[in-house]
Amino acid sequence: MESGLAAITRQRTGGVSRGYADLSATFLALAVRLVRPGGRVALVQPQSLLTAKDAAAVRAEVLRTGVLSSLWVSNEHVFPDASVYTCAPTIHVGGPRRGPLVRSATGQFVPLRSITIDNDALMIEETWAHLVAAASGVPEVTIRTGRVIGDVADATADFRDQYYGLEGFVVEDAELTPAQRADPAAFPPIVTTGLIDLAECRWGMTPTRLHKRRWDAPRVDRARIEAEGSLGGWLSARLVPKLLLATQTRIIEIVVDSTGSLVPSVPVITIIPHDPSRLWHLAAAIASPVCTAIARQRYAGAALHADAIKLSAKQVLKLPLPEPSRRWDAAAGHLRSASGAADPEPRLESLHRMAGASIGAYGVPDEEAARLMEWWGQR
Repeated sequence: MESGLAAITRQRTGGVSRGYADLSATFLALAVRLVRPGGRVALVQPQSLLTAKDAAAVRAEVLRTGVLSSLWVSNEHVFPDASVYTCAPTIHVGGPRRGPLVRSATGQFVPLRSITIDNDALMIEETWAHLVAAASGVPEVTIRTGRVIGDVADATADFRDQYYGLEGFVVEDAELTPAQRADPAAFPPIVTTGLIDLAECRWGMTPTRLHKRRWDAPRVDRARIEAEGSLGGWLSARLVPKLLLATQTRIIEIVVDSTGSLVPSVPVITIIPHDPSRLWHLAAAIASPVCTAIARQRYAGAALHADAIKLSAKQVLKLPLPEPSRRWDAAAGHLRSASGAADPEPRLESLHRMAGASIGAYGVPDEEAARLMEWWGQR
């Protein structure tokens, strides 16, 4: 049975306020209902209103009869008694469905560039995070493509069953014989998100933690897990050519497993192209500064750190994919060179070339491209 407060808010909002939506979002929805056409509502809200899944129904509800006409957001604590970052949307009831959005940021109300929004389209967006990304210095980019990653690939994020199912079947590389070590099919390396850098897998170079202990170079005993465990089929499905994407990172960090010899550990995201010959092209698209900026715009607030990126498998598939071009070919080639580089300097040079070529592949205008490249490079 619902608590008294939950039942009241659900009843008063027609079921719009639900789950873990902040109570302040309920007041926003109720206020918009009470205002007659032509009126405006502006309430200070926690920033979770803009991104939280449980606030999605409220975001959609206020746009059924109103439009978002202005938005203030602060990534600093403006109110002494508030421990959360805040924002203040202004809803114009009965306003034009397509029109300008006036934006500002910080306690000094620094103006941001106004943009034109379609409130009918905004009503079905997952979040409003992209509207305030500029407040965090995220560049807004214009791209020329209607395609998405999901058109050419599948993505999967494994769960606790796969994480704990490996326990007891992990062995340290140093404990194997030279013959066993030379057979990655029998003892495939396990890659955690902390071992993934952009175009570099640091397995065997950097220690990692798995199942509450430290490992220098963990591997899976495949024969044992197939005979005694429950993940033999899962393991075979993962040991194919793929991309491995880290989470909780400042830019999108991805490595290419062209031989299909690496085992992803939760929460690494596995991306498998429909055409394995396009593995490097797919990696260059996802690793592009374009996708990092768009991921930061769309899904800000999902990570543990406010400035980090945390994507779900479904969100990866919604990232844009460039149209075939020589620039995309060049980006794929530069990423491949970076992955094969033995020293940091040539690796970094190849990554910057990849970034520039991939930005061009997405058709980003020159003036936006320069800002995007600088922002990505600093991260």
